[in-house]
Amino acid sequence: MRISTTLLKSAAEEGLTLEQIGQILCRPDEDDSLPSLLEKIVHKARQITDMIVKMQMKYKDSKLRAINSNLVAKEKSREMEEIKFGEEFKRQRVNSNYQNGGPTRSRDL
Repeated sequence: MRISTTLLKSAAEEGLTLEQIGQILCRPDEDDSLPSLLEKIVHKARQITDMIVKMQMKYKDSKLRAINSNLVAKEKSREMEEIKFGEEFKRQRVNSNYQNGGPTRSRDL
């Protein structure tokens, strides 16, 4: 209904005759199985819309994959930093114990 109303308004503004508007709206008399010009236009518009939606979905999917792989890489990097920090902390602790004469025990005090 909206399409027909919009078509009628646009066609009238462009100065089309009722016969010309009717040719756009109606199927050909000789073969009723053929779609009207308006049906063809609507079909093409739906195809284009479907194609755009699919492209947007692919784009969103690829963006999400990129974000996910970025997050995974950052997580791995953080884990490696934590491991390095832990190893360095252990090394410093061992070195400080040896520099101070070894580990202290409460019974040695």
